[in-house]
Amino acid sequence: MKKLLIIAILISGLASCKKDNNSTQNDKVSIVGKWRYKSQRVVVYNVDGSVHSDETLTQFGDDKYLQYNEDGTGKAYDGGSDFEFTYSIKGNTETEYKTPTLPYYTPYIYTVSFTKTTLTRHIEVLPGNGTRSTYDEVLYR
Repeated sequence: MKKLLIIAILISGLASCKKDNNSTQNDKVSIVGKWRYKSQRVVVYNVDGSVHSDETLTQFGDDKYLQYNEDGTGKAYDGGSDFEFTYSIKGNTETEYKTPTLPYYTPYIYTVSFTKTTLTRHIEVLPGNGTRSTYDEVLYR
């Protein structure tokens, strides 16, 4: 009888032991939300590849930020020259970023990565006339 009781206790003890399923759902990093600018470096290159200008900005008003929505849309707010975009995410990297076709800023090439609190973007603007510009941006929430 003692053996049966011990076996029953062991079985119920094993049955109550579940694999810890502490999902990383709460730790999942999301791009969704408002991201404010911390710094932006803009480099403009001449046709021959030499640097025309190189400027780093660190002061931004409350009207310059990015808003990423859950549905894959977003809006860049820049104090009047706002525009909408769509995006997709793979891991912690934004893999697609489409903006309206602007004849003087096509194509855009975006490289974006983010953590819970920091988003970095590298943007190359290739207008088609041999010049190019790069933007290295750091945003926070």
